[in-house]
Amino acid sequence: MPAKVIFSLNNGVDGEIVLRDNLFMDFWKFVFKQNNKKVGPRKDKMPNACFTKTGPDIDIAIKEQYDRTVDQRAECVDRVNHAILQLEQATGEKWNSGHLSINSWTEDCNRVHRGFTTFCLTHCTDQLGLSEQEQRTLKYDHPDLHAAGWLYMKSIKPSLKRTIGEEYVYFNTVIEPLLHEVNAYVHHLENICIVSKRVFELANAYLTSENIEDCWFPNLDWNSKQADGVTDAGRIDYNYADLAQQTIATDELYSSDPKYNVYDLKNILGKDYEKAWFDYDDPRNWDVTNTFNTSKGGFEIRPHQSMLTKDFIKPWIDSYNHFPTDDPLVSPIAIGAIDYQWLKSNCFNLGQEGNIEARNNLGIVKTDLIE
Repeated sequence: MPAKVIFSLNNGVDGEIVLRDNLFMDFWKFVFKQNNKKVGPRKDKMPNACFTKTGPDIDIAIKEQYDRTVDQRAECVDRVNHAILQLEQATGEKWNSGHLSINSWTEDCNRVHRGFTTFCLTHCTDQLGLSEQEQRTLKYDHPDLHAAGWLYMKSIKPSLKRTIGEEYVYFNTVIEPLLHEVNAYVHHLENICIVSKRVFELANAYLTSENIEDCWFPNLDWNSKQADGVTDAGRIDYNYADLAQQTIATDELYSSDPKYNVYDLKNILGKDYEKAWFDYDDPRNWDVTNTFNTSKGGFEIRPHQSMLTKDFIKPWIDSYNHFPTDDPLVSPIAIGAIDYQWLKSNCFNLGQEGNIEARNNLGIVKTDLIE
């Protein structure tokens, strides 16, 4: 009998996910049980995803969103640039990844965010200058960057010098909060002020394929966020790097098979291929990946994922002619499936765009594992 996750929504509806049976899922179930017991489902925000059909005036919708968020854009720009200034003062190191302006769009956000991820990994620099071959090595190896990122980078980049990172207390108490300030407000700018045309492209393609007008999907994150709603108050992710390397040639982790529609909750220092695609980023960069070898034991219900991976992500990566697009390299981790009829009854054609109460009704308030 396969293991199942059962959950209850805020509107009283119950759901059931049938889990895959493999080594990774044994690990995932352990993490799920730990976090479900320690913190429980997220309460400050009901995590879910929404698609709605959009007409031909996409450019107008994007401009309207941009125009009405001028105050938020100004705040994000100020918070990011001030944190970068403080970071330079605290480390004595020059920040080489640029700043934001009131007119910043995806290009600026991608560059500054990559500075954040690189400094988090190395503790000493915001730019690595990796060659294309070094980038490929990172893609193929799936190394344990979470636990020993600097040492691994040093092995492929001998010129890397460690400075402030050796003073762990200072880094953890002074430097890391500044880096997370940069991260939080770059993402806030992207999420609130910048709308990607590719969001509409994917939404319209999926909704047309299902012959529906809109859909909402509940997801499971944990009640562990700081006030910024982005960074975790405490560590709730667990490392599976050795397992990932042992199973990299199998389908036990990564899959674009349409028979799966539930995926491990994204937990990546940089960004996954989906976000990089939405952001018009470059998939060759070291911090664009399908995994960071850590999991929180949460999940996302994503019946559109197979279409997204096969019809959008893989052709986009192929256009760079950089590395193969086999599932173990570019697909997310599939953990199981939820019944299509449940999705049809509870998630399709709800007509609730922008309705906060409706969004909260589709939030997961209770969950458990049946083995």
